[in-house]
This record gives sequence, structure tokens and C-alpha cells, in this order.
Amino acid sequence: MKLVSNSLFSDLSESETCRKSFLGAPKRYCSSVSQYANQSCPSQSLPAYLIIIEYFVILKLLLWPILFAFFSKTAKNVDDEADKIWRFQLYSLAEDFRLRPPLPPPLTILCLICSACCRFSDSFSGFFSDFDHPDFEHRDKNRATWRFGSIYNNPSVPFNKNDFVTSFWRKLSMEQWKNTHQKSNVSTNKNELQELHNIHNHIRMMTLRDSYEKSGSRKASEAHFLEQYPESSGIMKINVKLMSKPWSVLVPRYNPPFYCKPAEDFPSDVQKYIDVATEQNVGELKRIWRSRQANDVISNSGKCWKLSAAGFPLNPNGRTGMAGRGNHPRFGANRRCFYIVLSGGVQSTCQVLVDSHKSVPNEWHLENSSKDEHLTSILKMIGISDSDAHMFSMRRLDTSIVTADKRIPSNDTSPARLASQVAENENDTDNAWTEHDVWAISLRERRILPTIIGYSWLPTSAIRGTLPTWQADLVFRAKTNYGL
Repeated sequence: MKLVSNSLFSDLSESETCRKSFLGAPKRYCSSVSQYANQSCPSQSLPAYLIIIEYFVILKLLLWPILFAFFSKTAKNVDDEADKIWRFQLYSLAEDFRLRPPLPPPLTILCLICSACCRFSDSFSGFFSDFDHPDFEHRDKNRATWRFGSIYNNPSVPFNKNDFVTSFWRKLSMEQWKNTHQKSNVSTNKNELQELHNIHNHIRMMTLRDSYEKSGSRKASEAHFLEQYPESSGIMKINVKLMSKPWSVLVPRYNPPFYCKPAEDFPSDVQKYIDVATEQNVGELKRIWRSRQANDVISNSGKCWKLSAAGFPLNPNGRTGMAGRGNHPRFGANRRCFYIVLSGGVQSTCQVLVDSHKSVPNEWHLENSSKDEHLTSILKMIGISDSDAHMFSMRRLDTSIVTADKRIPSNDTSPARLASQVAENENDTDNAWTEHDVWAISLRERRILPTIIGYSWLPTSAIRGTLPTWQADLVFRAKTNYGL
């Protein structure tokens, strides 16, 4: 034994480096694992640190919590499954004992004889012949069918639980016989309905033909004639009679010329707002207007756009004898804003700003931004500071019309929208028209210039007879809204 041990340990030797590190002066504390302070020794090498990190970090901190989480997740499912298996085993054991003969084995032959006799007679049926298993049905004594199971049924054949399969074929044969013998009656009724439909279409076509003939046989004095379109050379439009203007009136031969003023003829500051009706852009314009119409219907707004068969918007005032946008920069509504600028905080000093034409300031408004640049320039012209001018010209997010009974707070600086109505203009066409938007602001007691070039202040008590009637009514309405 000593020879074997000596031979095994004789090959082991300690390196000089490890011996020197081990034979150092004794210390009061352990400087490293296994008392080897040299990193080149086996216990202090990089794999040793990796093993320690793997054990403490990966195994202890990561793998063990994940394993415990898996166990906690599956423990409840395993318990439920084991409980079901245990109940099934108990139920199977009880069923085995129930189906065994009630007499002991020496007398088992008697039980079998009694069971055989009960099969041919109904005696003792409750004890021997009937099954009380919950998965068996007892409606048919000659066959036992499983209540719970996978049964394939032909999808083309309807299945009724309490009917025989032959009843389906019996009903099907009866329906086939009825269809065969009643086919003549059904075909007769169809022929009568088709004939009635043809008569209805014939009457409708005769009515339309009569209306076209009447429209074609009008006198020359009643026929439409052409007239000059304003601000254009050689552009003619149809003179539409008053009775033919509404879109609800059918005018079969109405085919007005299509005209759009070139973008180059507009001022440079307006050209960026123009709807260019070229062949490339017409399709996109139609798509935009159809999308607007669909959005207004979905949002239940009160605009209710009416579009022509070509997809362009229709003038609410009716026919004008000219299609396209004409001299307007845009299809649809071209808004002209009227500004009622009130100054003074009491009734006696309240005054309104008017222009040289004895009208409230107005300007075409083509941009869709929330800030009104033209109103800002007017306020700066009458002496309002830049910050206040920008504040008064910022519109509300809600641009709904302010009713006459609503009172606007004194600290509200946003302009109030009093009215928006369709107006008639000589440049209007079937697809472009003019709308008047009336906005009002109250400067209260802010300092203003008494004299302005191109504008003047008019006391509100003297506006009757000076301003147009509809503008005077809106000025008094603005005073009521602002409590002046």
C-alpha cells in the first residue's frame, strides 16, 4: 500500500512560484482563497473567478428564481390534474364493484342465469337490464348510444335529435314534388311581375320624353341666351331665368361653359391660395370635395355639401350660367370677412370703425390659420400695440356662431363670430360662390388714434342710415353680446 501511495504522490511537485508565495511571513488575515496570493496559482486563476460568478450570480440569482417561478406556476395545474385523476380512479373502482354480480363467486352462475332471463323478459329490469350510467341514453332499448362523444354529421343534412334520418328524406321528397307540380304557377306569377315592371319603366320613359319635348318647344323669348361674364374678355355665360335657378328644378339642356381664371392674373399674394384646375389637379380636387362631403355627413355638421355629378360643389344660390370657379380663387365658398371693431366701455362713448365707403372694414380671407393677419394690420393702424393686436386677432378653436342672447366676458379678447351667410356676387359660378363672415371685437377703454388714414370712428347712435341695414343690425347685436 505504501508503495502505491508513494508512486502516486511522487509525481506531484510544487512550483517555485507557488512555494515562495506560500512560504511568506504569516499574516493575521487570509489574503486570498487557499492562502495563495499569486494570481498565477491554480486557485487564483481566471476560471476560478468565473466559476464563483457563475455559481453566485447565474445560479443563485437567476436560475433558482426562474425555477421557483416555474414550479409555482405549474403547481396549481398539477394539483388540479391529480385531483381529477384521483376522482376518476375512485369512480372507476365504484363502477367495477357496481357491475360485478351481487352474489359471491360460488353463486355467480345464478346471477348470470338471472341476467340472461331478464334480457328476454321485463322482470327485474331495474336491477339487471337497465344501465344507470350517466353517459348512456335510455330512449332506445335496442341500441345504446353515447350522449357525449364525437359524431360526424353531414353539413348538408340538417340533424334533429328527436327525429329519424328518414324524416329528412321524406320532407325533401315532398318539397321536390311540390316544386315540380307548382312550377307552372310560379312561372306565371313571375311573368306577371315582369310585365308590371316593364309597364312601370315604359310610363317613366314616356314622362321623361314629354318633359324633354316641352323644354325643347319653348318660345324664343323663354330660351336662355348668353351674356358677358364680368372681368373677362370674350368669356360668355348663360343668362339663367329666376325660375330655373334652383337645383331642384330639372333643366335638361343646361350645359354652362367651364371657366377658371388663370393663376397668373391674380395678385402675387393670392396665387398661393388658388385651386389650379388643370387636368392633373381636377381629379384631386374632386376627391377632396367628396371626402369633405363624407366627413360632414359622418360628423352631422350643418354644412351638407351638395356636389355635382362631376364632383364639384354646387352653389347654394342655384344656377348662375357659368361652371368652374370663374374669377374666384377657390372652388366652393370664398369668404369675405367683415370686422366690427367697437371702442368705448359705456353706451354714450361707444363707437364703431368704418372705412371710406361707409362700411365696416372687410377683406377676402383665404388662409385657414387661426390668426387673422388683416385684422392685425387694422388694429395696428388704429393705435393698438403689437402684442394686443396679435392677441385680439387670434380666433377661438370653436368658430361656431355666437347667438344673440349670449354675453361675452369683458376679459375675452378673441373675436366673436356673429354671422356667416351666403351672398350673391357677379363673379359667382355654379361651383364657386361668396360667403360673408362677420367678426366683432371690443377694445373697451384701450387708447386708440382719433384719426386714421382711410378709416374713421362713427358713434353707434348714428349708424342708422349711414351703414347698410344688415351691417347696422349686426353692430347693435355685437353691442348686446359685449354688454355695451
